[in-house]
Amino acid sequence: MNRRIMLLLLLLAAIGCDGAEEVAGPKTIPDKTVVLTFDDGVLSHLTTVMPLLKELGFGATFYATFAYMKDWENYLDWKEIAEFHKAGFEVGNHTWTSAGFQDPDLAPQLLNELRGVESRLAEVGVPSPVTLAWPGCAFGPEALAELEKTGVQFARRGMQPSGASILFL
Repeated sequence: MNRRIMLLLLLLAAIGCDGAEEVAGPKTIPDKTVVLTFDDGVLSHLTTVMPLLKELGFGATFYATFAYMKDWENYLDWKEIAEFHKAGFEVGNHTWTSAGFQDPDLAPQLLNELRGVESRLAEVGVPSPVTLAWPGCAFGPEALAELEKTGVQFARRGMQPSGASILFL
């Protein structure tokens, strides 16, 4: 794929999300900021996206989960995820199972899910993530209460359902 087309697709994907809204805390995002994030450890993030972003001078966050790692042909393992950190990109947490934490019954397992990812990242030399991408673009108040017990400083979700897309803790 043409690199300019790839960049355009990346930017359109970022712009297509709900407008970023600060919903808690004192932090703000500078005007004209585009935040590029990539979830689930898809192989093309390492082979295509990262080299393109490096070439163009863009930063991004790549969110790690164990959920898809059994599919070695299409998803990354922990050592491959560490390559993002080594290249100067942020590696964030996307939970161990990538479960939907809008379900109040799942909230109590959030801490263990985050710690599982943190532990595996530590084994490959990646610092403990300070950002979270909510799996399935959703979370409930029970999960948010659990998240506040962690060192996560920033949590984000995609555009569904409508409403604020980012959350500062």
